[in-house]
Amino acid sequence: MMKILPVIFFLIIAFIPWKASSQVYFLNNGFTNGGKVTGCTGTFKDSNPFGNYAKNESYSITFYPTSSPNQVMQIVFDTLDISTGDTMYIYDGPSANAPLLTDLSSRDGAPLTIRATPANTSGSLTIKFVSDGSNEAKGWNARLSCKSACQPINAQVNTIPAADANGFVNICTGQQVTFLGNGVYPLNDKYYHQDDKTTKFLWAFSDGRDTSGINANQLIRKFDSEGGTVVKLTLADQNDCYNLIPVQVKVRTSLKPDFNIPQTPICLYDTLKLIASPKYPKGNFSSLPVNSDSKALPDGKGVCYESSINVTNFLPGQLLTNLNDLEGILVNMEHSWLGDITIAITAPNKAKVFLKKQVGTANDWGAYLGEPVDEPNINSPYYDSIAAMVGKGYDYLFAPKPQYGTMEAERKNYKYTYTDNAGQLQLNHPYLPAGKYTSEENLNGLVGTPLNGLWTLEVCDLYKEDNGYIFYWTIKMNPKTYPNPEEFSRVITNQKWENAVGLISSKDSLALVSPNNPGNFNYKYVVTDNFGCAYDTTITISVNALPLNSGLPSSDILCNGQTLDLSISNLQTGYQYNWSTGAGNVQKITINQPGLYTLKSTNLNGCKIIDTVNVVNSPPISIKLGADTLFCGSNPNQLQPEVTGPVTTFEWSTGATTSSIKLTAAGTYKLTGKTNNGCLTTATITLLQNPVNALALPADTSICFGTSFQYTIKPFAGTTFTWNDGTLNNTKLITGGNYSFSANYKGCEKQDDWQVGIRPLPVVNLGRDTTLCVGFDLPLMVNYSGANYLWSNGSTQNNIVAKTEGLYWVKATLNNCTYSDSLVMKQIKCDCNVKLPNAFSPNGDGLNDYYQPEISCFPKDYNFSVFNRYGQLIYTTKDYNQKWNGTINGNMLPVATYYYILSFYNITSQKTEVRKGGITLLR
Repeated sequence: MMKILPVIFFLIIAFIPWKASSQVYFLNNGFTNGGKVTGCTGTFKDSNPFGNYAKNESYSITFYPTSSPNQVMQIVFDTLDISTGDTMYIYDGPSANAPLLTDLSSRDGAPLTIRATPANTSGSLTIKFVSDGSNEAKGWNARLSCKSACQPINAQVNTIPAADANGFVNICTGQQVTFLGNGVYPLNDKYYHQDDKTTKFLWAFSDGRDTSGINANQLIRKFDSEGGTVVKLTLADQNDCYNLIPVQVKVRTSLKPDFNIPQTPICLYDTLKLIASPKYPKGNFSSLPVNSDSKALPDGKGVCYESSINVTNFLPGQLLTNLNDLEGILVNMEHSWLGDITIAITAPNKAKVFLKKQVGTANDWGAYLGEPVDEPNINSPYYDSIAAMVGKGYDYLFAPKPQYGTMEAERKNYKYTYTDNAGQLQLNHPYLPAGKYTSEENLNGLVGTPLNGLWTLEVCDLYKEDNGYIFYWTIKMNPKTYPNPEEFSRVITNQKWENAVGLISSKDSLALVSPNNPGNFNYKYVVTDNFGCAYDTTITISVNALPLNSGLPSSDILCNGQTLDLSISNLQTGYQYNWSTGAGNVQKITINQPGLYTLKSTNLNGCKIIDTVNVVNSPPISIKLGADTLFCGSNPNQLQPEVTGPVTTFEWSTGATTSSIKLTAAGTYKLTGKTNNGCLTTATITLLQNPVNALALPADTSICFGTSFQYTIKPFAGTTFTWNDGTLNNTKLITGGNYSFSANYKGCEKQDDWQVGIRPLPVVNLGRDTTLCVGFDLPLMVNYSGANYLWSNGSTQNNIVAKTEGLYWVKATLNNCTYSDSLVMKQIKCDCNVKLPNAFSPNGDGLNDYYQPEISCFPKDYNFSVFNRYGQLIYTTKDYNQKWNGTINGNMLPVATYYYILSFYNITSQKTEVRKGGITLLR
């Protein structure tokens, strides 16, 4: 609803006796033994409107309409709080002897409207109230008014499709039903005019579908759920008179049968019988829920609005024992500011659960519920400054199994654009979509409450920001919780198997299938029930391949005196193998008798094949290789077998397949002969090593220049042995060169040769002993390609620097050959004289073209610099061998006098010397 500006109302209640003109009637003011009030306005209150009513009260009062014969009394309870043990009785007439309309006990919640019936010619209502000795409550506040006597209303409903002879509308799931309602008014125009245009058509569906905002004599509903739904039509004319006998239509939505078709896999070439045994489950009619009346939520800071429903659908004493039996609390409402309201449900046992709490700040409140009319244009013809404009309600179900989080958690997640009932465009506004939400307090708090009794929805407006509207609300229960639900059944009118690959034949629920290839094959079974609804199911039959061929031959030969292996060459993991000999699950069997042998192979899918082998005898065969002998390496033996019988192929242990082989080594050799039928015969011969084969000289080698060694060879006894120089001694002095021998044992000759090379020495030379001035170093260097070095100071480089007197040596190593050299260095003290010429002429004539200080020793820390007369540096060097050519940056300097500074460290005097002076540059 729209936001409205705050309006301050002042209400002054005059607390005076009931006979005064204020028309405020207190129960305890003159009604102990009964009283009468005539009038069409006023307020009816309990004995203490400012607190709880008293204990042990017993009062009665009768309210009469004015003298108009067409009027009856109506009482609207705006608040109503009656404690347990206390009861208010309301009678349809002038005394407690009139028919009882209702008795209100343990009642907490309003609004509640009571009106005298047309059969009550007095139009009066009698109220009797009795309280016990404990548990007083706040009582009530009710408004009195007179209404026109209700003219009777009868309702009629026709449907498309039409109901059957038993009054049921039979449809398929997902099918639409058009409901056409109309009213019949037998006493029309007796007191007032009635027609369908002035009558509200109120539809209710037992499946809880939202019909908010629908007031039409024609209604189209699509039924997506299976089962029975009761549709109730209530008519209300302009005087809020209802049809006393509500019209109900029962819609039966067909249920999908349980087809119950076994889907057994088969092996290739097998035939499978498919038998369908469809069973229709029984459908249940859901009970019509108890829906509340609509409830306006006018703006008011801190005001709580209550709406109650009295549930009587369940067995006496039936409790909510399992939260799964509660589908949720359904509220169809609209409201333009989410954050400033709380929503709570109170069960018949007074357990209270907050479905939505007030959280956040005002900046967070702006999510809409439903499609409210927010801040309407005051110039709109629809605008009403007193009664806020009603928007469109959405279904919000606080459910144990929600699809959304709490309203607070979801308040910023969705936006919509719509045109409200005032014609205003609401653009891209945050809102909460219809659906199932998580209750902010756990719904388990409702477990244990009686299902029958008074359920109260409380909405509290915490801030003065907006209005709202509850179109209706209800408690949604699992249909199975309702006692003795009405059931209905289905029957099959037609059934068949559709044509498919491998379908041999079919009739009704029976089909024979036998596909010709392995794989998965689909078969569709279709049934039609007496509602005309067709259902089908497709089953997939797996046709498994037969086991792979085992590789056994169809026949085989058993060689005389031998055994035969029948072996599975294509062995498969997981297969089960069974031989006719009784052997199970082995790759091969060994037989020694001819005959017929079978193998049954079973694969992982249980499919089987049987292989058969016919075994017959073969003629005798043999081969011989002769006696064992010695192997001669220089003249290898030739093996030629002696063969008996039809041996056609040969295989030696060396891998050779010729009938004879030439050997290359000593050892045992086996020859296997085979006939065309696969019969085998073998022969073995062993050739020992001839001792002469083992005689051998070492591998070629080399020795260092100038060295030699003794080598001894030991021939086997009885072996003749000769060196290449003709000597017979088996020990030889090796000095380098070519060596060979010849040996013979039992006719087998062995020769071998040996090359012994000479490795050169890595000759290095340090030079002669030398003497140096004190302070000077002696660089020592050797170089022999590829050699490694070791100096007397431990260095392994090819050079060192001798800094002190002493013996210095170096050892060079190459190819395990070494060579050494050494020298002695001595030191003496030497003078260091300096000469500095005062002129030079760099003119390119070859005379005095360069300038260089002359020093008789090797200076250390040498530094020579030249400046012009302005003190600018024009030349400098730290190399005492470098000469100055009279230029700067490659340019010739003019004739002039220049100034130098020379500094160096005198090793002899062990101090730094400095010289300064002038140089005349001439051309």
